[in-house]
Amino acid sequence: MAQAIVHSLAVSAARGVQRAQRPFTELLATTERENRRRHDALLETAIAYKAEWERDLERRERLGIRGPAPLPHPDDVVIDLETGEVRIIGPMGERETGGIGGPGGREAGVEAEDDIQEFSELLP
Repeated sequence: MAQAIVHSLAVSAARGVQRAQRPFTELLATTERENRRRHDALLETAIAYKAEWERDLERRERLGIRGPAPLPHPDDVVIDLETGEVRIIGPMGERETGGIGGPGGREAGVEAEDDIQEFSELLP
């Protein structure tokens, strides 16, 4: 029903009905602002996720600490800085890796769970 109302409002605004133009313009601006906010949040989260895990993986290697790799692996989070597009090209959970530990496995801990949950909520 909401789609029908928005459609009717858009048609009226396009036909030049001034009473429809203002609310339609405000609705469009609000929608674009919210889409931009979500996009920026996803980009910021992806950059922080990659940076934090890359630092932790380097620390592990330097100290000789062995453990399962995070999912998604930071190398699998692809950020196009020109367009701001974020893609995940590898597995995002144990189901996708067959539940196997080690490389491609799952990093234990609440922080990793929170990162995955945050990614899932931000992806379109």
